[in-house]
Amino acid sequence: MAKKFSFSLEAVNKLRAYRADVSKNSFLQVSSVRIANDVAIDQILQLKDEIMSSSVLGTTLDEQLQARSHLKLLDRKIEQLSKERQRLIEIEDIKRKDYTGKLQEHEAIKIVKLKKFNQHKQEIQREETTMMEELALSRHQKLNNEL
Repeated sequence: MAKKFSFSLEAVNKLRAYRADVSKNSFLQVSSVRIANDVAIDQILQLKDEIMSSSVLGTTLDEQLQARSHLKLLDRKIEQLSKERQRLIEIEDIKRKDYTGKLQEHEAIKIVKLKKFNQHKQEIQREETTMMEELALSRHQKLNNEL
């Protein structure tokens, strides 16, 4: 009967897979926040363009002042979001490096597991071949004894 394959580092394999998954989720979360930030910047730039294009020379002084103050507010908001974007990009790079490192650790364990499994298969194949040879030999000897 063939022996069952058991990998002695299975617990480590599962732990590394879990850590890689947690790291991936963390990276994806930061990435989605950065994408949302980019969308917010784009929306503000679009609003700013609309305000700039809607300013007509014939508007009142009060409306021009309101538009200027609104544009200044939008510029400050864009600047703030741009700084936040840079910070998020740095965090995203750190999370990406962490994820790739954890993924490489997990892949290394998977490679070791695969090698051990292949060794196990070869061992079983050798045992089966030996068993078949012994069976054939005993059968051959039995046939020779009967003659």
